[in-house]
Amino acid sequence: MQSALEPTAPAMGKVLSFQLDGERYSIDILKIREIVGLMPITPLPQASPFVRGVMNLRGKIIPVLDLRRRFGLSEASLGREACIITCDVPSGTGLVLAGLLVDSVEEVAPLGANQLEPLPDLGGPRSGWVRGLIKSKDKVAILLDVDKVIKDSGLDALEIPSGPLTAE
Repeated sequence: MQSALEPTAPAMGKVLSFQLDGERYSIDILKIREIVGLMPITPLPQASPFVRGVMNLRGKIIPVLDLRRRFGLSEASLGREACIITCDVPSGTGLVLAGLLVDSVEEVAPLGANQLEPLPDLGGPRSGWVRGLIKSKDKVAILLDVDKVIKDSGLDALEIPSGPLTAE
């Protein structure tokens, strides 16, 4: 419960939290098209190791990026909670739909201005993938810039345009 002395922080939007290797990550909910359970992924020859391949989602071919591999995390077998978050990201020709393979999805939550902290300077190069850190109670989540994660992965170069997904 909030005390009368604590001002309410303005909402900055909502984020979807998910797990990777036991750590909590979040992305802006407005980037997400949908969350789907694991489905067959067709590997692409000579693709980067973090590109799992492509999946056929209701007749639409979507590239799938394995975030564990992309972030250099330990490999793990895909559990029953593993899923794919499909996201719309801008490219040179409009929006591209891409999938992000994650260990599990946690929740959609509002993001208040007082919850977002900048990434501390830890030395070394920065990828630009992290927008900041979200603090809530005793937890910290890494807020990702999903556009940069996908663009830096080369998935937008596949030029598979985003459009309405229709059942065929």
